[in-house]
Amino acid sequence: MRGRQNGSRVPSSPAVPIVTARLRLRPLRPDDLDALSEVYLHPQVQHWIGPHTRDDVVRELRLQREHQASLGWSFWAVEHRATGRMIGDCGLQPIEHRGPETELGYDLHPDAWGRGLATEAARAVIVHALGPLRLDRVIAVVRHDHVASQRVLEKAGLRQVGTRMAYGEPMLLYAADRMSPTDPPQPDLGPRHLPPAPS
Repeated sequence: MRGRQNGSRVPSSPAVPIVTARLRLRPLRPDDLDALSEVYLHPQVQHWIGPHTRDDVVRELRLQREHQASLGWSFWAVEHRATGRMIGDCGLQPIEHRGPETELGYDLHPDAWGRGLATEAARAVIVHALGPLRLDRVIAVVRHDHVASQRVLEKAGLRQVGTRMAYGEPMLLYAADRMSPTDPPQPDLGPRHLPPAPS
């Protein structure tokens, strides 16, 4: 799996790390390189995100740390609370590292697939983005044949709004928007302690 912020102000990133029932999301560190490489270089992950080398992962880690420093958000490390193991990343970035929209993305190790963990992480990021970070919109793009990731986005609260070219191919476009003052109230999930998402 691979929105637009208000004006030109750089938002702060309150309440990070984000803690859910099973996960902890925190900013990436240089010493996450090995764990992140295990995810990005796994053949099952590369089937969806394309070929990567370790040098690519080094660049990705650098870019995400730059996003965190300049924007106050980025792709964050996803740790499994029960084991402390880093199982991937999930968070926000300017789409294709250029913007102007802010996209939700996540990459988890295949060992973590099928247990609702991607949905749990994505829901937490969306609540954080539209709540404390006060982004107006977050988008996500997903391949037409990646049905599992489409389900994750829908369970995380995004809806399909069309298609667009991204990362060199046509993608389905999903979006979540911050409520306007006239929208009906929604349950307060809170940015830090969220219930586990359904698988």
